[in-house]
Amino acid sequence: MKKLLNLIVLTGIIAGGCAQPKGYVIDGTITGNNPEVYLTGTNEKGKLDTLQRASALNGKFRFEGSVGEPKIYFLQVKGGKGRIPLLMEDTVFNVDIRKSDLGDVRNYTALGGKLQNLKDRLNQREIEIFQDRDSVLTCFYAAEKEQDRFAQMH
Repeated sequence: MKKLLNLIVLTGIIAGGCAQPKGYVIDGTITGNNPEVYLTGTNEKGKLDTLQRASALNGKFRFEGSVGEPKIYFLQVKGGKGRIPLLMEDTVFNVDIRKSDLGDVRNYTALGGKLQNLKDRLNQREIEIFQDRDSVLTCFYAAEKEQDRFAQMH
């Protein structure tokens, strides 16, 4: 009897630990003077609507809600450029915003959910390409400054 009770309790613990989240949570950090952060999405007319707004406190902000099915939302910083695409699912997201120019993937990290993690892998590959490009441009401009045509072409 005691073994059966232990088995039932253990099964309940395992089932409870494997349950899907009931909504999304976006935990974020941001550098700067605690700016406002907006969670936006497109409405039925294709225009951006502000879904939630949070004022960062000590560089931290949080959004909570539920989407039911995957959707694309965006995070924007008041007074900043660009936005962070979030492939929303009902799960936990962690966002780190390092600069207010969100048009450049090097200025933020957004992880959470299967789709968003795939997007992050794509962002990381884009960062590698930026680094390669910057390296080539550095060599090119150095050769140009020295008027070395051979080095500019190789």
